[in-house]
Amino acid sequence: MENVKSIGCIQVLEEKLGKDYDLFSVTYKEETQILKEYAEKHNYLIYSRCKDEFSRYEAVHMAIDNGFDGVILENLS
Repeated sequence: MENVKSIGCIQVLEEKLGKDYDLFSVTYKEETQILKEYAEKHNYLIYSRCKDEFSRYEAVHMAIDNGFDGVILENLS
């Protein structure tokens, strides 16, 4: 099995905006753009699902199957 890294969406936002960023100071559109830019730069898949459908296992396998180096995990619940 290939090595695929996973990172949470909050980790990506903290990396870009700093650990003390205010969740309400950034719009959903801005957050989405930050995640997209990170994903493109690092060849990561963005995996977003609600709690009932969320599966880290599925996310990693989707990344492997589609040639990504990693996956950004976003639980929408």
